[in-house]
Amino acid sequence: MEVFFQISLHEKDRIILESIQSYFEGAGSIKKRGEKALYYRVNYLPELTNIILPHFNKYSLLTQKKGDFILFKKAIDVIKLKEHLTTEGLKKLVSIKASIN
Repeated sequence: MEVFFQISLHEKDRIILESIQSYFEGAGSIKKRGEKALYYRVNYLPELTNIILPHFNKYSLLTQKKGDFILFKKAIDVIKLKEHLTTEGLKKLVSIKASIN
């Protein structure tokens, strides 16, 4: 199971994704999705832990996204503690994923 941070936009907004990637110290990658969409994705655990999480801890999200972020942090903790290598830990990750909007 992969844990990642992702933002998808129309290809005309590529500069926005490039600016976000630059802001996050070059972490992640920008790839094409379908005909006219792009996405910026960070899935390398150290980048998630050391760059993405601290940003959203400092600049808190609003609405349901805040709840999703809390669950996202829990999923990363499960992986960092290598709990996902056990049946119980994998069940925990599946439960977290099912709760994220």
